[in-house]
Amino acid sequence: MKPFSAFILLSALISCVAGCMHQRTAYFVSVEGGIKPVVTRNRYTLVDAKHKAETANVDVMSGSTFGMRFTNGGLRKFQPNVFSDDGIRVMLDYKLLNRTSGSSLGAVPFMFTLGVLPLFNHWESRSRCTLNVLDNPDARMSFERYDSGESATTMFSPLSFLFYNGDADVPDSMANHSVLQMHTRYCHMINDANTDVYVSGSEEVLAYAIAALLKKMEDSGLITEVNNKHIDRNETLQNSVSDKYEIVEFNKDDDCVYRYSFVLKRRDSSSVAVRESRELKKILRAMIREDYIASFPDASRSVVIDFPKFSLQNGKVVGKAVALTFSVASLKYDPHRRTGVLRIRIGENQFEDARKYARKNIESIARDKNIALDANKIPPSAVFYLEEEKLNSGMLEISFRVE
Repeated sequence: MKPFSAFILLSALISCVAGCMHQRTAYFVSVEGGIKPVVTRNRYTLVDAKHKAETANVDVMSGSTFGMRFTNGGLRKFQPNVFSDDGIRVMLDYKLLNRTSGSSLGAVPFMFTLGVLPLFNHWESRSRCTLNVLDNPDARMSFERYDSGESATTMFSPLSFLFYNGDADVPDSMANHSVLQMHTRYCHMINDANTDVYVSGSEEVLAYAIAALLKKMEDSGLITEVNNKHIDRNETLQNSVSDKYEIVEFNKDDDCVYRYSFVLKRRDSSSVAVRESRELKKILRAMIREDYIASFPDASRSVVIDFPKFSLQNGKVVGKAVALTFSVASLKYDPHRRTGVLRIRIGENQFEDARKYARKNIESIARDKNIALDANKIPPSAVFYLEEEKLNSGMLEISFRVE
């Protein structure tokens, strides 16, 4: 029984250290200061090439073991005093310079000892990130990023834990840098392996680098726009409303950057007169237009505010508004047939809301003094009838006739 007992004991010991691995991962950025919270005067939003925050995904670990997409939400998570959903727009260009992975050392000893001696692996990637602050052409800075990982793996011994316990080597090109390092150890009885740690670490390092450069550009005067409205927006909006009213709710819809919901209440709880509601619409238009342009400055010349819902209920004004990027590109009118075609340039994904607005306001749009001279050919007393609407290459085309 002694040999059998010894075999059982040896098997148990081997199972305890089966499949051991130690990995060291390091993320370097060529921005000094150390990974820490940053506070800036302004708030910033990461956007993509079409200036949309919800699709501003940056591939920061392409092709690596733990691939990921970095978003504006990741920036807010790690640097909440720098980033927001509606701040000054920034873009990040990411270029992979080189990448090596899968190089193995110790393969022969590993095989001949049946996994008692370790198998070594190494990977690294180097990239350049360029940060651009939109509407501030001089606000542009770059930094380098270097990621590395080393691992030692054994099958039937804990020898892998003896390797890579120190700090990773600093890249030659990064005399001034910040770094985040992490160690993961795994075996049958010990397991602190968690791939989310690597994703989170990569996000945290990139968020710090971007935040630190934004602060540096603020301090040097490269960023001139001060966006305090994003810090005290409720106070700013409240100051725009008559003393008779209180803003109960004023929010952008979660799934759409140009739709708003609002609730205003009479301070004395009395009913709202129709004449007052017209004045409130003017105030709300100005408020919504200012808020929308804060996120999309390029749209400042062509924003139209419409109210799909606007009702008076027990001393409250409840409604929804849309900020449409809406401008007439052309008007063609045939006075003999009394038919015409309006071509209207609209914002991305705004077709349905723009169509509804155009149906309600076709006459005022067609008679706009700033569009083509064909508008002067339409009889002053004409009644407009819509014939057809379609979207063509980002243009809303409306066919109409008049009688």
